[in-house]
Amino acid sequence: MQIWYYNVPHTKLAEIKGHQNWVKVSGEYLTFPGGGTQFKHGALHYIDFIQDSLLDIAWGKRTRVILDVGCGVASFGGYLFERDVLAMSFAPKDEHEAQVQFALERGIPATLAVMGTKRLPFPGYVFDVVHCARCRVPWHIEGGYFVWSATPVYQKLEEDVGIWKDRKPTSNECYNQRTKNEPPLCKESDDPNAAWNVPLEACMHKVPEDESLRGSNWPEQWPKRLESPPYWLKSQVGVYGKPGQEDFAADYKHWKNVVSQSYLNGMGINWSSVRNVMDMRAVYGGLFGMYHDWCQSFNTYPRTYDVLHADHLLSVVKKRCNLVGLVAEVDRILRPGGKLIVRDNVETITEVESLAKSMNWDIRMIYSKEGEGLLCVQKTMWRPKEAELITSAIM
Repeated sequence: MQIWYYNVPHTKLAEIKGHQNWVKVSGEYLTFPGGGTQFKHGALHYIDFIQDSLLDIAWGKRTRVILDVGCGVASFGGYLFERDVLAMSFAPKDEHEAQVQFALERGIPATLAVMGTKRLPFPGYVFDVVHCARCRVPWHIEGGYFVWSATPVYQKLEEDVGIWKDRKPTSNECYNQRTKNEPPLCKESDDPNAAWNVPLEACMHKVPEDESLRGSNWPEQWPKRLESPPYWLKSQVGVYGKPGQEDFAADYKHWKNVVSQSYLNGMGINWSSVRNVMDMRAVYGGLFGMYHDWCQSFNTYPRTYDVLHADHLLSVVKKRCNLVGLVAEVDRILRPGGKLIVRDNVETITEVESLAKSMNWDIRMIYSKEGEGLLCVQKTMWRPKEAELITSAIM
């Protein structure tokens, strides 16, 4: 696995972690041998060791979506693709330089984040496994596993053993029988699914025992999980107003038709060259989902996505903030040659087309019918010259 050196011109990790096979400089490339601080025999050996040690993990069947906390260069997440598992990797921007940028450049889902003062932008009870190398963030679905890989794991100190042998319970029995309420249980009013800009609290949420609630049951095994409406939608009204599970099925069928009949062949996109795709308003879609307010910048590095997709998002966002700022953020995120696909009302499509032309982007496709429009634009290598910037600033 290799990337162009000049796309991510950082060598510090290669210098200080080269003996651990994190990343190496090889001419014009950076190569990733699959090693890591905890992966002395390589990431695949480590992944198989976890499976052999705990058969219930069942990579690619029972376990499909995991969170890799403090991911390093995300070799763990990258090699999990071979086991049919999707890993969302995150790490801070620290002395290790561009860890997340290394991940995204190789096509591994990753985001910049820190578990410090606010919750991560994910709802509760959504990950099958949380993997954590040298960190302390036990946070996952009921019955899921917290895999803490670090030096303290191998010690026999009572405090450490009590941590690394833990599995998240499937009922509240152990919480109710505790002699000390430490850490305390969260207040009933504290919603575990409230995750956007919510301060962290030193408390634990009760396990949802009502079978109509999300997180009370394990989801279907993969790949059946992909097409099966979640059990907890039975008790809810869907996003589009139908009963939840009916809404989910209709949405899945709609997008399956759109992708197969329009996007795959009608956009002029060479999908074999596309890896990093973000649906900016996924609703039921997508296999990873996080909360984000598009009036704010997105936590990622510049030029890391190949395709961005916005379905009736921009017309909503522009009511609260400047559409120019959002398009500028899209420009920052997309690679040169990357595509933006917009589905929205004709008025918004016209505005986005005008902004794209002002940046010398190529209009690859535009279509409208009965007030609705579809636009596909491609970012180019163009950048304004210094004289143009000065003139624009004066005007």
